[in-house]
Amino acid sequence: LVAPIIRRYSSSTRASNEIRHEFINFFKSEGHKSMPSTKVVRPWFDEKNPFKTPELNRLRGVLTGKRKAKSPRVVNVQKYFLYNSIADVGKDLSTLSFYEMMSNWSFNDAYGKEIACMHAWSFLTNNMQIPREHLYVSYFGGNSEVPEDVETRQIWRSIGVPDSSLRPMSDSHFFGLNVSGDGAAAVSTQIHHKKLQ
Repeated sequence: LVAPIIRRYSSSTRASNEIRHEFINFFKSEGHKSMPSTKVVRPWFDEKNPFKTPELNRLRGVLTGKRKAKSPRVVNVQKYFLYNSIADVGKDLSTLSFYEMMSNWSFNDAYGKEIACMHAWSFLTNNMQIPREHLYVSYFGGNSEVPEDVETRQIWRSIGVPDSSLRPMSDSHFFGLNVSGDGAAAVSTQIHHKKLQ
């Protein structure tokens, strides 16, 4: 949920290390256990790993149901190489080749997307002190396979995001099954900065 725009917005007043620590401390105060970054490159013997991205590698046992999460709430800052979109690097202001993904996780129904949205909004507007009027929120607007995510739109409204700052999007907010028909399907919601797009 927390967009990469954070670093650019805050670089004039906060060092990246300070942002990183503030993010971790915010979620620790909300009951999350801090987890270190995993290796960026998968070992050669790990070819059957279903998760291609490093932020999922550490949690693959939990995500596949093979083991129980040690903590129902987790926060981490994962070093990440954007190999699957490397051709897009340099075409816009947000696609980078190497960055850190700041993530919070909820397992075993510790909390759902309403709390996740509230955490993201609170961190950006309170901790990072980004004015609310400078932000807009995108959510899944529906496609031929899946209807519009009306529930998430209502969550953002209840948090106080006005309709003028809510934008439905489809292709970039839907992660469907791969060509073989396996894998997870999900929709996403994101927070963006109006003046830095």
